[in-house]
Amino acid sequence: MKKRFLLLIVALLAITSTACSKQEVEANIVTEAAGVDWTEAEVQKVSTKVNSLESRTEELEKEINSLLGGEAVPPTIVFKDVTANYWAFKEIMTLYNRNLISGYKEVELFRPENSVTRAQAAAMLVKALRIPLSDAPSQFSDVKDDMATRKAIMTVTEKGYFKGSNGKFMPNAPMTRKHMAVVLQRAFQLKTTSATYEGYSDVSTKNDGYAAIQAVSQNGIAMGSNGQFMPSEPTKRSQFSVFLYRALQK
Repeated sequence: MKKRFLLLIVALLAITSTACSKQEVEANIVTEAAGVDWTEAEVQKVSTKVNSLESRTEELEKEINSLLGGEAVPPTIVFKDVTANYWAFKEIMTLYNRNLISGYKEVELFRPENSVTRAQAAAMLVKALRIPLSDAPSQFSDVKDDMATRKAIMTVTEKGYFKGSNGKFMPNAPMTRKHMAVVLQRAFQLKTTSATYEGYSDVSTKNDGYAAIQAVSQNGIAMGSNGQFMPSEPTKRSQFSVFLYRALQK
């Protein structure tokens, strides 16, 4: 707790320092612009510096929210396809503010209705659990050593959260709802409870994901609809964000 408090103080001081630096830069812009004829290149240079300071301030604010463990106030505009009335807005924005998900910033989209891939889920899980990244070479034929998600994939594999098949990880394959349940049960060590569980008509007791599906359901992380869990259906990016958010609350 003491260490966490000290980190918070340091982060607050850093934000204050950054804000002061930004004011100094803006003040210099006014002073120098009044005394000399600026070239377009000089204006661009200072503008870039101001933008950099603003970006740093935003990152520090996210760090503080993460240290506090609370839910940050969502930025006004981040993703064009995740508006304030979107059903998973709170969960997506909370994970975003904790630096656990990023979306596609270059186009300001999260693409919540797209299926989450196995590689994306691996990367999100590693960040959420703050697991040190493995630097081991890939053991899968479809995961090259220069892949951006290679370290995350090897990390979750070493932890036993994910498993490949026939020497392949299938990083771009959609993550099914059954596999999502299995991975979350392993990663968060979810147990079945004594709570009433009526099961699902499309998940038999012989299904290899039965216990995991029961665990995520009884723990309130992922439930089905109309008596079905739809275990073979792909998990959407919005859904996985919500499930991950709920698991982190446990």
